[in-house]
Amino acid sequence: MEGKKFGGRKKGTPNVTTKVWRDTIGSILNDDKELFIQRLHSLRGKSYVHAYISMLKFVCPQLSSISLNDEGEGNDFMKKLRDISKEAEKKEVDQEEEPLP
Repeated sequence: MEGKKFGGRKKGTPNVTTKVWRDTIGSILNDDKELFIQRLHSLRGKSYVHAYISMLKFVCPQLSSISLNDEGEGNDFMKKLRDISKEAEKKEVDQEEEPLP
């Protein structure tokens, strides 16, 4: 019976140990919040920027880069981009050739 789960936590039930640790760490951080802010503001230059950027990952989703190539998936998209680019170039050339009134 592959895929059947027997025993253990039911799906979606949080791990008690993980919850306890998260609550404990949250409590420590909350108690020392003022001290942390005070020390953060005492940082200067690269140290401040590094600390600031390090904390961003906890509130902002991390973006990942994408790449497109001429083969396989995304081929239609690339063709459309090339067509649009050619049309824009043609319009620029046509506008350059028109005499000014």
